[in-house]
Amino acid sequence: MIKGLETKVVIVGGGPTGLYCAYLIKRFNPRVLVTVLESKTENQSSCCSGHVSIKGINELMLAPFIDIDKLTKNRVRGAYIFGPNGTLLQVRTKQFQTLVIDRQGFDKEIEKLAKNVGVEILYGHSVVGVDEDYVIVSVSGGDRHINIDYNYLIGADGPNSIVRESFPEKQDNPDFVSTYQLIANGDFKKDMVSMYFGEFANGFFAWVIPESATTAKVGIGTRLGNNPQKAMELFLQVSELKLSNTSFLCSGLIPISKPLDSYIYKNRLLVGDAGYFVKATSGGGLIFGLKSAEIAATTLTDRFKKFKNINNYSKNLKRSISELRLHYKIRKYIYSKTPYEFDELLKNLKDAGIEDFLNNFGNMDYPSKMAPPLVFYPKFLKFYKEILNLIKID
Repeated sequence: MIKGLETKVVIVGGGPTGLYCAYLIKRFNPRVLVTVLESKTENQSSCCSGHVSIKGINELMLAPFIDIDKLTKNRVRGAYIFGPNGTLLQVRTKQFQTLVIDRQGFDKEIEKLAKNVGVEILYGHSVVGVDEDYVIVSVSGGDRHINIDYNYLIGADGPNSIVRESFPEKQDNPDFVSTYQLIANGDFKKDMVSMYFGEFANGFFAWVIPESATTAKVGIGTRLGNNPQKAMELFLQVSELKLSNTSFLCSGLIPISKPLDSYIYKNRLLVGDAGYFVKATSGGGLIFGLKSAEIAATTLTDRFKKFKNINNYSKNLKRSISELRLHYKIRKYIYSKTPYEFDELLKNLKDAGIEDFLNNFGNMDYPSKMAPPLVFYPKFLKFYKEILNLIKID
């Protein structure tokens, strides 16, 4: 093992993924210096709905160290999926499948874990440049720049990652959606979320995620270049939602691109949104982001303690990348359809029993797990050409 505090790991980005990665590295390697650089002056949650799968949370190493029940605002059994022309799919299970959590509280808990093991967190420190063994940092409250050395650098700095931009290989035609989210009062089915597809949400969808029977987060995503606030206004005009006391919550950018070709370059790694660890189907990135932090931390620990090659990071990510690639293919397939074609597809799937299938075998994080049970639903055989078209998507 590398002795002393000679090894320095710098993490750019103090969101939950960056802080969780820092916590794990320091916990596994107490004699390694771990520093988190965050441009904001304090821990502030990103524009996230806080809607996560119960299975996903429970599979993380984090589960024993955070009381997720105390952070849970609501539990959800399923979803209403509204097609562009009004076709409705209803997926509802006996057991709760997802949680709506207090994201700010969740992020604060991870921050506490990181601080308790000795992670150095520097707020108000913006990375403006990346070199081979140091980063150039602008310190808020002044015009000065400082250099901070590192042996390993981890980019957890979101969709517009400066660490990712330091990689020589660039992503071809990266895809993003702009989001706009409100908090509102209304009469909501507490244990069901809703997804609305239509031309008001060009290239994505609108959502309603209840925090209670009377309060919900109402949001929309649209292709980069469109105005998400205008998209929200149009959605509210055409929808049948009866909302009151609406107030702006946040807006943001979500990467929904296909997986990167590389997540490591020399001594630099990418985690979270910086590495596009986001489900392109839904825009959800918390579970896969935290999972990427775990894999990065264990890969570095193997490097420190067992002298294993750091390039194993890409191999260790294989399962996550395979699932994210499938999410990307599903999204590309859906949005290759015209609104009429997509609505007709939903109708045909409904007739074939898709609601019953998803009630029994749906998996919002790992869609590949839904493939084997398809053999028990022979009515889906008529979609084999559609399935082949999906598989062929690059």
